[in-house]
Amino acid sequence: MAIRTWPRTASTRCVRSLEVIVAFSQVNNGNACSVQTPTGNTPPTVTIPAGTTYDIPKQTPFSLTAAGADANGDTLTYDWQQYNAGGTTGAASTVPNSDADGIARPLFRNYDPTTDPTRYFPSLQYIRTNANVPPSTTGGYLTGELMSAMTRSLTFQVVVRDNRANGGGINTATATVKVDGNSGPFNVTAPNTAVTWAGGSSQTVTWSVSNTTAAPVSAATVKISFSTDGGLTFPTTILGSTANDGTETVTIPNVTTSQARIKVEGEGKIFFDMSDVNFSVNAATSNLKAPFDYDGDDKTDLSVFRPGPGEWWYLKSSTGGNAAAAFGTSTDRIVPGDYTGDNKTDFAFWRPSTGQWFVLRSEDFSFYAYPFGSSTDTPVPADYDGDNKTDSAVFRPSTNTWYIQKSTGGTDIIGFGASGDKPAIADYDGDGKADIAIFRPASGQWWIRRSSDLTVVAYAFGSSTDRPVQGDFTGDGKADAAFFRPSTGEWYVLRSENLTFYAFAFGSTGDSPVPGDYDGDNKIDAAVFRPSTNTWYVNRTTAGVLIQAFGIAGDLATPNAYIP
Repeated sequence: MAIRTWPRTASTRCVRSLEVIVAFSQVNNGNACSVQTPTGNTPPTVTIPAGTTYDIPKQTPFSLTAAGADANGDTLTYDWQQYNAGGTTGAASTVPNSDADGIARPLFRNYDPTTDPTRYFPSLQYIRTNANVPPSTTGGYLTGELMSAMTRSLTFQVVVRDNRANGGGINTATATVKVDGNSGPFNVTAPNTAVTWAGGSSQTVTWSVSNTTAAPVSAATVKISFSTDGGLTFPTTILGSTANDGTETVTIPNVTTSQARIKVEGEGKIFFDMSDVNFSVNAATSNLKAPFDYDGDDKTDLSVFRPGPGEWWYLKSSTGGNAAAAFGTSTDRIVPGDYTGDNKTDFAFWRPSTGQWFVLRSEDFSFYAYPFGSSTDTPVPADYDGDNKTDSAVFRPSTNTWYIQKSTGGTDIIGFGASGDKPAIADYDGDGKADIAIFRPASGQWWIRRSSDLTVVAYAFGSSTDRPVQGDFTGDGKADAAFFRPSTGEWYVLRSENLTFYAFAFGSTGDSPVPGDYDGDNKIDAAVFRPSTNTWYVNRTTAGVLIQAFGIAGDLATPNAYIP
């Protein structure tokens, strides 16, 4: 049953040899004069959770995984072995290095047991470095790691050992792998060279379907995963399920690595393939400034507007000191932003009664004013032209029209939205320009007009009472659709990388969401301002939770200025 292989490194016996030894020791002459001595050990158990019969395409890598348990708590090791008989005659040097001649000889050699319950066929070293093809025969012996080229049935047994001293135990489980000679090989075809991709970019992954959608393989969908260690592990799922049609556009994780690989596997199947060589990914640097950064240190500052006296107060994240300025009245709408392009947020307000904008320059605390908009408009300032300066803009709900006064010159007038929509402006496509976007409470939908190509995308994400808090929570240089749910104090973030979402609790009913980059790591932090106690709670991604009292009764947190 074993394969004559080279080099001869495995120190364990074939499982069939163990079975013969056990049988001989229990019956006939092997048990004639034995003395049984209890060991107090309970043998381990082993199962194959994913099932015991599989269909795979020919000449395609696959893996088998077992699950063991031990009542004594011993450390288990696993040994997957092919359990098919070979021929009984013929010199090893004359045996073909495959089964393409129609002889169903065993293909996979034995290895020493390991603590890993999964074995790859062929060995992972040949999948990673030899494009699934092991070295040729050596010294007249087969390497013994081959993929079947014909329709046949392969039988495998996994041996689990508890390695207990003075009386260890074993157990086995059996799996059948049926190779379909009419499908395969199933191969990743791109990326298959040492390319370099940008983190967060959209790229095309291709693979050869090779009739694997047809019975008996019947792989209608595939899973696509990403590795940063040269294919040893694939901890990142790019797409959990997509059509097995040979091509898919995916978003590459925003990481830096020179050992990236892509794996495509039949969803719910055991067969797969990965990129033949490593490729590189360079993490994208976020184009997004820290919002509400009044002191220019690239961190959001705790800051409030005090309507009674028309005062602005902020706590400098750079020094910890306070600063204040009187600018505005109780009926003005605060519209802070970097209007002058000096990397510091300017105090600014919009006066609904006159449609005028007032900006207090952070450089010298002089101010300027100009009219733009009318009394029923909603101010929506942002950097729409990508020059690192905040542009004055208004959204007119009566006509669902946007008016944008660009700092580079000219005014854009754009119709976008429907009755009841709430503005949700951010740079969703990562081109350094704010995108016109709305949250539609009636349907819980987001509608985004990308500035990079003027296409419109929409997502269903949220409900009517949720408050949009969009921002780059994942640090890939693109804003994520996100909302704060006042009824539960939960945050929900839709990742721009792959449109999966995550949620977490931070805050309570009555809190005002005040997201910002409070620790300067180019990721938006969840944060709330609690008016009842004038306390800030900031969940910093790199520095832990900050709890800081700042403000007095009636103050408005400026990072909440644009949250409807």
